[in-house]
Order: sequence, then C-alpha cells, then structure tokens
Amino acid sequence: MRENYRYSYLKERYYHEDIGSYYSYAIKINNYVKQSISILPDISPDEEIVKKIVRICNEIQLEPEYIDEVFEQFV
Repeated sequence: MRENYRYSYLKERYYHEDIGSYYSYAIKINNYVKQSISILPDISPDEEIVKKIVRICNEIQLEPEYIDEVFEQFV
C-alpha cells in the first residue's frame, strides 16, 4: 500500500505570557511526494503521547481532516 500521508513530530519551543518559555511537540503532515501540507503546533509536552498519535496516523493513513478525532482520544 502506498503512503498518501506521512506524519512525523518535532520538538519546538513556545512562549506563553503566564508561564514563559516551554517545549512542546508539534505534528507535521507531508503528502506522498514529501511536501509539507500542515504543521499542527503545540500538541502536547508529552513526547510519548505525540509518538503514539503519529504512529497510529501513519498505520491507518489517516486523512488529515480527521486528525482532531484522534487528538480527542489521547489528549
């Protein structure tokens, strides 16, 4: 089966006026020709949760429009 989407995650630094600087993980979505089609910022500071979401999205080749439903299961 050809991959239509490739999900990955990256650690990024963010800032919030109440807590200052912090690190959290974003999810990046590439299409089958490796073009970035979306970056979903500040998903969670918990790397394990984000890794699980990325793994599941890649396994089932989730259409990006349904990513919010996956988030609700984990966050």
